[in-house]
Amino acid sequence: MRLPSYLTALSLTVMLTACSKDSQSGGPGSELITAPPKNTSEAADQMEAVFAEAPPQVKANAVDASQALKTKDYEQAVIIVHALQTQENLTHEQGLAARNTMVTLQKDLIRAMEAGDTNAQKAFERLRELHRN
Repeated sequence: MRLPSYLTALSLTVMLTACSKDSQSGGPGSELITAPPKNTSEAADQMEAVFAEAPPQVKANAVDASQALKTKDYEQAVIIVHALQTQENLTHEQGLAARNTMVTLQKDLIRAMEAGDTNAQKAFERLRELHRN
């Protein structure tokens, strides 16, 4: 069944308008979270940018997470990013940045474990423990 052309055009207009509003409605750093970070260095930068206007304690946690990511302190990064993910009252962009960071961190942990990094193995075990609780 084929829709009349005016209905197709209307549907397309509504979808495009909704998408453009979503991309314009973000807070500081929202343009940075359109795609997951490619590596933990990008994730660290994204965390700092997106959490720049967060309440002081939340911002401090994001900075600590960023530092742990930059120094490859995997276990500390896992703990802090997990805590940020479970933090209440995050903005949409902050929640998405925390989730994307965790996804990127997990990918890096797997690569590091495959390369024989025992610290990555410990961090991955810690992550499993956190998800069980």
